[in-house]
Amino acid sequence: MFVNDFLTGLEESKSKDDRILDDYVALVTFGHETKIQQALTNDFNSIRCQMERIALGGPSPLYGGLMMSHACTTSANENAPSFHGLILTPTLIVITDGRPTETRLLAGPDVQDESHMEEILSDVATAVREIDRANNLIFFIGVGDYNKVN
Repeated sequence: MFVNDFLTGLEESKSKDDRILDDYVALVTFGHETKIQQALTNDFNSIRCQMERIALGGPSPLYGGLMMSHACTTSANENAPSFHGLILTPTLIVITDGRPTETRLLAGPDVQDESHMEEILSDVATAVREIDRANNLIFFIGVGDYNKVN
């Protein structure tokens, strides 16, 4: 699983060089629940435990997940660590099938409504701009059939 491999990589890097600052990771979900499952922590086992408890399913309100993540990074930016005067800002890694559902859809099936796609993508672009304005990096990792053309 990507998340476990990612966390293991962070742990291994830190163990090989004690000059590396602690990494902090948060877990935000969107789908069955749009929620901060685990606030920023350097206890990676707590992230792993939360991953085991996540219920899959429901819609994919990507906008809501991005804004929830942005809230999490905003609180981190207030206490951002620095290294030799360089402020270290959070990085968001979004694991997604790339098929956002309606922004305001809170429950129901994970089905795209093509008639609202322009509005959905506009909302997602707005969230990405907000994250960018806060000088945070954002990476998207596609899973499933993310690149399948319908």
